[in-house]
Amino acid sequence: IGATTTAPTKPTTVDTDEIKHRRDGTDILAKYKYYAASTTGAAALYALDHHVDRLAEDHANAQLLATELARLPGIRIDPSTVQTNIVFFDLADTGLLAADVCAGLERQGVQMGAFGATTIRAVTHLDVSRTDVLRAVECLSKVLRAPG
Repeated sequence: IGATTTAPTKPTTVDTDEIKHRRDGTDILAKYKYYAASTTGAAALYALDHHVDRLAEDHANAQLLATELARLPGIRIDPSTVQTNIVFFDLADTGLLAADVCAGLERQGVQMGAFGATTIRAVTHLDVSRTDVLRAVECLSKVLRAPG
């Protein structure tokens, strides 16, 4: 569970001499916006060429995650609304904050993201197996019982 990456990207470096010699940074900004857009596009094309068959597995894992989350006390999620590999769930009924729960998960090696005060976003992807999903739910259950 965590951030999605589909293809390695080359780190961007900034030529400090180039910056010093330009009064208007718009050309440089445009250059790096183009680079970011092209690498994102390249990653998407790579995924379509190499991982389309895996999308069904990612979506099944997301559905499993949603179904298992719905069984946890205080978690609000309707598994029938999960249509992709992205899962949002609410934990307002637990009395805990999303950032605190995510920090507790991080300590156990599970990455999810706070998406507001009480909403958490999880993503299944190439590096997340069915076993990882079940482990993430187990870790979340522990965090909910003892968030500190």
